[in-house]
Amino acid sequence: GGAPNGSDVGGGISPAGNQASGNGEAGPAQALAFARQHLGEDEIRDQTKLSGFFRENGIKVNPATTAWCAAFVNSNLAKAGMKGSGSLVATSFLNYGSAVKPGNVQPGDIGILARGRSAGQTGGHVGFLTGSTRKNPRTGELEYEMLGGNQGGTASGQGGVSTQWRSASQITARRPDWDRSQVANNGQTAGPGGGQRAGDTPAGGKGGGGYLQEQRAPLMAELNDPAVKAKLSQLQAYEGGGAATVEALYNRVSMIRQKVPGYTLKDELNSRFYAMNKPGMGAKSISPAQQREFDKQVAAVGGGSNLIQGRTNQGMEGDPGTHLPGRVAVPGSSEVYNYWEGRRRGVEFSTGASAAFAARNQQAIADRAQVDRAQANATKVEGTGKISVDVNAPKGTKVGAEGGGLFKEVEVNRQTQMEPAKRSATNEEPMNI
Repeated sequence: GGAPNGSDVGGGISPAGNQASGNGEAGPAQALAFARQHLGEDEIRDQTKLSGFFRENGIKVNPATTAWCAAFVNSNLAKAGMKGSGSLVATSFLNYGSAVKPGNVQPGDIGILARGRSAGQTGGHVGFLTGSTRKNPRTGELEYEMLGGNQGGTASGQGGVSTQWRSASQITARRPDWDRSQVANNGQTAGPGGGQRAGDTPAGGKGGGGYLQEQRAPLMAELNDPAVKAKLSQLQAYEGGGAATVEALYNRVSMIRQKVPGYTLKDELNSRFYAMNKPGMGAKSISPAQQREFDKQVAAVGGGSNLIQGRTNQGMEGDPGTHLPGRVAVPGSSEVYNYWEGRRRGVEFSTGASAAFAARNQQAIADRAQVDRAQANATKVEGTGKISVDVNAPKGTKVGAEGGGLFKEVEVNRQTQMEPAKRSATNEEPMNI
């Protein structure tokens, strides 16, 4: 969706926006976090990758030939364990979830650009709202940042995953209806879960799931301030280390906040802890590709990554503090991650306090995993089943089924697959649905 290269008013490419987590909700915020992992992917260059992602979530679409903005939203909702609109038409989301009042947009809300179309009509566009807003520098009009697929701003110039600013007056915002008990526990959503690689985060490392996501939610919300987001990007450019470095920052601020109420991410980003704040250190230039990578790192941390198991200090070998205890190795990184000691607003923090913070976090993560496993076992369904389907039978045909255990009685009605939406024939909207 969206005019190619963001050429329509209010559709300019944004600087990748703020990260998912919002108020700590696992569902919509996590869907947004998953969507961010695809930033920069192009429908021509990355056709195979995008098609595979859609197939994994039950949708058969070729992004090179079919409008796919709704497929992108539905797939990320499905990955986060939530129901989508059930349609590949963008305006199907006009009847989805609950209405959101202007000024109350949260990360993970769905934004629909209907362009005067009714629900089910082609020609619209849909994406995720990041929660970021701005005043258009030219018109002064309020705008929402939208992260979506089938938008301009990627390699081919045809369509891809990007962020764009959209006029708030043209956007209909809808919020997915969900609760934690309905979110699929796939090791990537509300809790760490159980089983092989359970609890893995979008970063691919050990995950703290819902517990760390909730702990970090207030810090993620601070990124709605463009100045704070820009400062964090500078930290990433200066320090290196990827998501693990962002984790150390978030862990340290979370620990400080327990004894210093009101302490913020902004406070720590402006502290003398970081070399970027020393006299004579200027701002680094950050390319769009670097910014996309930084955004993915922050999204992973906001989603609950646990690469450094609660450590609160980070630096290069030989930096002050790297001799302190509690080192933990991060594959592929030369940075040191260990226990921090220091003072903030007159309050002393020892390495012992840092170790205790890490231990509490790890215990809370383990407790959450135990609860998740218990809930999964309580709702486990056992049985055997055999279903025979004539794929050529008309919609609504009952098919035969045999089963044992809890699947003793089964009745199945064959349903037709979603029909792909066709590309618009109009020149000004070649990719929208």
